[in-house]
Amino acid sequence: MAGSLYGVVGGTLLSLSGIMIGSWIGYWLARIVGRRITFKLLGRYSFVVEKHLNNAGFWAMCTVKLTPGLPYWPVNYGAGALGVKQWSFISASFLASIPGQASIVTLGAFAVNPSIFHGVVLIIAWITVLLSTWISYRHWRGANTETQKPKHTE
Repeated sequence: MAGSLYGVVGGTLLSLSGIMIGSWIGYWLARIVGRRITFKLLGRYSFVVEKHLNNAGFWAMCTVKLTPGLPYWPVNYGAGALGVKQWSFISASFLASIPGQASIVTLGAFAVNPSIFHGVVLIIAWITVLLSTWISYRHWRGANTETQKPKHTE
């Protein structure tokens, strides 16, 4: 809708602003109410969120925020409940949300005004989502592997 009303750039900026404000509010609501209540409210998402965000940092947050089809709200609440550092949460949420929001907004603009420009931006945004998800996942898994390696002392 934002793309059809405000264009690709304006709609993306507005959409990204809304996503960030909503994410930050969800994060802090979960921090305030605590882990037990938050995970009860997450219901079927609680297992997945805990599995991926327990001891999470920047790369884990990027990966779950970039993953197509995974809703933001359980990630936001889970990050707050599990004590993900605010800076990791905010910076990863911002960077990971840009390509997805750009693609959704561009899809709206394309629906109202099908043009080569909107089609190209849409394809680039989705390629960026897929590549970013893959890169983020590799960094996250690499970081997890490094922390699990036995340390040798000499």
